[in-house]
Amino acid sequence: MIPYQVSTLPWLETQWRQMIERGRALPHAVLLNGKPGIGKLALAFGIARVLLCRRDSAGEPCGSCVSCTLLDSGTHPDLHLLTTEQQLERGEGLVPAYGTRYSTPAATTKGRKARVSEIIGVDTIRALTGKLSSTAGQGLRKVALIYPADAMNINAANALLKLLEEPTPATHLLLITADPFQLPATVRSRCSRLEVAAPETAVALAWLERLTDNVSEDAKTLLQQGWGPLEIADLITELPAGGYRTLYQTALTSAAEGDAAGALTAVLEQLGARRAMRWLQHSMLSAMRQQATLKHDLQGNAQPKANINRRQCVALFRLAGQFRRWPHGAVDETLFLEDISSQLQAPRGKGDYDL
Repeated sequence: MIPYQVSTLPWLETQWRQMIERGRALPHAVLLNGKPGIGKLALAFGIARVLLCRRDSAGEPCGSCVSCTLLDSGTHPDLHLLTTEQQLERGEGLVPAYGTRYSTPAATTKGRKARVSEIIGVDTIRALTGKLSSTAGQGLRKVALIYPADAMNINAANALLKLLEEPTPATHLLLITADPFQLPATVRSRCSRLEVAAPETAVALAWLERLTDNVSEDAKTLLQQGWGPLEIADLITELPAGGYRTLYQTALTSAAEGDAAGALTAVLEQLGARRAMRWLQHSMLSAMRQQATLKHDLQGNAQPKANINRRQCVALFRLAGQFRRWPHGAVDETLFLEDISSQLQAPRGKGDYDL
C-alpha cells in the first residue's frame, strides 16, 4: 500500500478539520468506517498525531515536538498498530514500522512457503492489552490503531471487548474497517462511529492526475465501478498499462488452449483475493449488461462475444459475494482463485446464451 498523509487527500479535509477541533476530547473508542481505498488509515494516523502531539494549545499537530518527531520516525512508544501479515507485506512507511511490533509470522513448513496471514488473532489483542495497561511513555496518552478491524477472529474480538468495556486511562482505540458488519454487534455498539467520506468522481480523478500524470481508461472505469482512488493508485502501479482491461477481456472472451486458467489465477493473485472478488462481481454485472446490449443492439454494432454465459455470471457473482462475507482466513485463497479461474474457462452448456 502506498503511504499517504491525510493532508494529501483533499476529500478528507473537512473531517480532518473536525477531528482537529475535537482534539483530545475524542471518545476512547472510534470506529472509522468507509469504502476501501479512500484513506481511512491515513485519517487514523492523522488523529493519532492530534492526540499525541505535545503542543500546549488546540490546533494542528506541531510536527516539531519530541512526540511528533518520534511518531514520524516510526518509534513513538505510545502509538500501537495491530494489523495482518498481509498488510505488513504490502505496506510501506509507518505501517511496518509500527505493525511489526505485534506481528507473529506463520511457521514455515519444510519445502513450502509460509502462508501470509490475513487474521488478527487473540494473542495480538492480549499483547496490546498488556502494553496499554502501562503508563504512557511520553506521559500523555496512548493510541492504538486496529486495521482492518474486521480481520479480527472471534476470539480476538471477544478479547478486545473487555478493553472496550474497561478502557485503561488516557487510551484511545481507533478501529478501521470497510465492512463494519463483519464485527460483532457487541464491539460496534461500544464504539463511536465515524463515517469516512468518499470523494466525488471529479475530485478523485483530479487527485489521480496529479499523482500519476496519466489517468488511464482503467482508472476511470474503476472509479465508475466504485473503487477508491488509493486502491486505483495501487492497481495502476501493480498492473501494466491496460492491465485491468486485459484482465476483463481474459475472463470474458474465448480463452486460448493451454494454461489459460493458470494465467488468470496468477493475475487474480496479483490483485489479492478480496480485491479480485470485488473485481469479479463488477465484471459479472458488466457481462450481464453487455448481454442485454447485444440482445437489443438495433445498430448491429459488432461486439466481442464471451465464452461465459448468463448462468455462469449469476453463479460467479454469488460465489464472489459469498467469499467476501466469509471471515478472513476461512478458506484457502489460492485454491479458491484456481476454482474461480476454472469456472471462468468452463464451456457453455445447452440452453445457455452467448454474451
